[in-house]
Amino acid sequence: MGSYFSSGVEIAKDEIRSTVLRNLALQYEVQKAINIAKARDQLMWMSAFYGLMCSGIFAGVALKKPVPHFAAVPVVIGGFVIANMADAAYGNKLIRVRKEAELILGGETRESAIMVPPSQALFFETYPESETAASRDVMAVGHLWPSFLPWSRKTTDGAASKRT
Repeated sequence: MGSYFSSGVEIAKDEIRSTVLRNLALQYEVQKAINIAKARDQLMWMSAFYGLMCSGIFAGVALKKPVPHFAAVPVVIGGFVIANMADAAYGNKLIRVRKEAELILGGETRESAIMVPPSQALFFETYPESETAASRDVMAVGHLWPSFLPWSRKTTDGAASKRT
């Protein structure tokens, strides 16, 4: 009787686990679809604005009105921005980003040390020593300020000073 009951519990656990995993996968897909829809909407609005801006500049050039030379800067930069947005909305940018995230999370590169939380986090001890040791020789941003500035964290002996 005991083994029959324990096998029933295992079956229930497996069903609950598979249901939770299906729900997580569905939630992931819905969130990804929403992000793609947002990117496409943003692309439409920005490309309409960009087209209006460019048509105004080109109309001024066609009518031989004085157009400042620096008006070419937003045309060039805007072209790159629109191309980046189009790649995110309709291209394979999200796949490339996901693959890069897999490389970072996979630990195949030294970048896995970036994922280590601050030592005050409750789960800091769960990270391996090889990943936590990789960031020990890196200084905090506050220590990179020149020492002559009043908000510098360095003292004359190089140790971190306490703020008063």
